[in-house]
Amino acid sequence: CSGCFAICPQGAIEMTTDKEGFKFPKVNDQKCIECGLCETVCPMKQTNDCRTNTNVGMIAHTKKEDIREKSSSGGIMYEIAAHEIQNYGTTIFGAALNDNQKLEHKKVENIDTLEELMGSKYVQSNIGDMFNKVKGELKENRRVMFIGTPCQVNGLYYYLKKSKVNTSNLYLIDFVCHGVPSPKVWEDYLTEKREEYSSEIIKVNFRNKKQCWRDYGMSITFKNGKEYYKSHYLDLYMFYYLQDYSIRSSCTCCNLNGLDMRKSDITLADGWLEEGKYGESFITINSEKGQQLF
Repeated sequence: CSGCFAICPQGAIEMTTDKEGFKFPKVNDQKCIECGLCETVCPMKQTNDCRTNTNVGMIAHTKKEDIREKSSSGGIMYEIAAHEIQNYGTTIFGAALNDNQKLEHKKVENIDTLEELMGSKYVQSNIGDMFNKVKGELKENRRVMFIGTPCQVNGLYYYLKKSKVNTSNLYLIDFVCHGVPSPKVWEDYLTEKREEYSSEIIKVNFRNKKQCWRDYGMSITFKNGKEYYKSHYLDLYMFYYLQDYSIRSSCTCCNLNGLDMRKSDITLADGWLEEGKYGESFITINSEKGQQLF
């Protein structure tokens, strides 16, 4: 989650990439003063910090069909974030693919760029210095929404708590996470597609609803005008991810799979109980702030 990287007062922690392409914190012993701050913000170590409130669940979708079609499920994330921007000038932090199709967290402040945060992206996002940027926005009394995996959201929560930042203006949204696949596998997959189609990639959609919501597929648009599309059970990248072959090993023993350890105000997922061409969102409201937000 990079919480330890962000909290270290000595800059002794670096996020390094292992042979499988996953980022891990590495401590520089020459700089480390053994203050222990890194351990206090690690979400995997907060095993007794459970919620006592009751979660409320529901299934819903946006009434805007164009937004619903572009979304992975029912478009609820977009509606909440758009409402925040329009009514409160809220700064939104979420994951977006850059021009090289690498996933990274970015700051969004207007409706025009909000669509970059829409849709599921099945690869590990690079947090970079986003935790520090969130802290900076909150210190300026800005209203902030952060959207990420459960570990990223919890890491940010503990980082801000340890930094003694007022979080009354902070709203946290996470989602039901299958785990993250290797960024290296993603890079190899993209390289193969670029070579196969002899062109650069300009757009990727992991959950294209061309067939229907349940039979979603991977679609890639190339600069030369060509397009690639295969159903999720035929595309190799999606097949290996969904079968857990490319998943990060620590994701298989994550303690945030349930609801009691999450620090998010709202959790989003696919509402598979409902039928329909464009899909539904399953929503759990985890806090009073989440209720107000919804």
